[in-house]
Amino acid sequence: MTNRHWISPDQFNRSGPGRSFEFEVSTGDLVAILERWGADHSPPWEVLTFGFEPIPGGRSGTWRVTAHSLSDLPALTRAGECYFFLRSLTISPNVDWTLADNPCALCSVNGLIGLQHPEPVLRRVSILGIVWKVVDHETGEVVVHDAYLSAYNAIKRQVKRRRDM
Repeated sequence: MTNRHWISPDQFNRSGPGRSFEFEVSTGDLVAILERWGADHSPPWEVLTFGFEPIPGGRSGTWRVTAHSLSDLPALTRAGECYFFLRSLTISPNVDWTLADNPCALCSVNGLIGLQHPEPVLRRVSILGIVWKVVDHETGEVVVHDAYLSAYNAIKRQVKRRRDM
């Protein structure tokens, strides 16, 4: 999806199942894998975190999106964060956050790689996932996120290698 405009989750839906992979590696090993791999594949990469700030007395609020370097992942997990998206600034240089009320949905339909990586004391299993193909529910246009799918598959291979050592 290099150089393609951002698509809205109100217009596009997942086409078929996404992909996911469960694994167990330490946070240090995961950061080493991501940094080593990311340096050679569509760098630079960042980790996105999300927070919802409700308006007092109401059900509405605003989302806060924060970008971090890959090396921040250990501190983020220690602070209780466990849901992330991995974004390549080369593949997706600009984000139009106005396209959706929920930035997680926006990241998903645009192919960013999802990562659940909790502090190992709380849960040992991590999950890497991607919505790699979406369809416009009005026109039938199909968008395949080839660059992010390639990144997902490469990270998965690196994690398997590290795990099997």
